[in-house]
Amino acid sequence: MDTQSLLGVRISVGTKDELLQAARSLVGVGGRVYTVNPLMLVEASRDVAMREVLNRATLCIPDGVGVRRTFLARGVYTDVLCGVDLGAELLAAGGSVGFVGGAPGVCEEAFARLSRRYPTLSAAFLLDGYTFDEEDVVRRLRATRPSFLYVCLGTPQQERMIDRWAQVSPSTLCMGLGGSFDVYAGRVRRAPSFMRQWGCEWLWRMLCQPRRLRRIPALGRYMYLSMVENRQINCTKKGKRSEKK
Repeated sequence: MDTQSLLGVRISVGTKDELLQAARSLVGVGGRVYTVNPLMLVEASRDVAMREVLNRATLCIPDGVGVRRTFLARGVYTDVLCGVDLGAELLAAGGSVGFVGGAPGVCEEAFARLSRRYPTLSAAFLLDGYTFDEEDVVRRLRATRPSFLYVCLGTPQQERMIDRWAQVSPSTLCMGLGGSFDVYAGRVRRAPSFMRQWGCEWLWRMLCQPRRLRRIPALGRYMYLSMVENRQINCTKKGKRSEKK
């Protein structure tokens, strides 16, 4: 599978099946998987440490219509996978899970619903995002070595913590999943399927959660930065073609 650099972050590109298979191949092996969206890329563009965290990942998967369009503009085709879908798909393999994040009680509700869907799942530990202690997470990881560690603390905190915690249990597949626990728990309803197919789930989220409107400036910055980068790449390609002639 091909890898492309976008705002300094290496991202794997391919069809949905290829991206999903690449992530599935890490189950039982371990690693760090991030679904990279425009907000994460803007953060990485201004924070070298965050960019390094993302580039230490085993796999960065494109997430969001904005990322897909950026690659299409430079002639690179890719599908996208959002974290909430990928996280659920991977659990089909079964195994033990460690959840960190969400409001009190959300982890338990999320696990209860997921375990009904995937009966071979077991809970190593379920910790909410308000009262967890980082040293306690490390102790639990070392003791239980779960198959999966899902961290839902928001970007960039979740990726930075995964970057530290993954070293404690190398065989664990770690993912940062934002607000996915609320969806798994049934507390947040996803966009209708037609909006997801059209790549408009971001609009649904903003309509349902107006606080997300404050992210619009960051999305505007992403559009500007990605357009500038694509222009530079396309100019370089044209220059090389002219040299060959």
